[in-house]
Amino acid sequence: MPHLSNFVLIGMPARVGDEVMGSLAVIGPTRMDYEHTITAVSYIARLFDQLWNEST
Repeated sequence: MPHLSNFVLIGMPARVGDEVMGSLAVIGPTRMDYEHTITAVSYIARLFDQLWNEST
């Protein structure tokens, strides 16, 4: 897909306990701040896990 060559996908599994329920990802330009984006995606995935486990 040449029209997406200037973009990158950063993602991780969205888990509920040990079960993978989906994925959480960010698509952005190749020049984005990787460190902060990876940290944010990881934080949101962990937050999803915590919130889901509290409601069950």
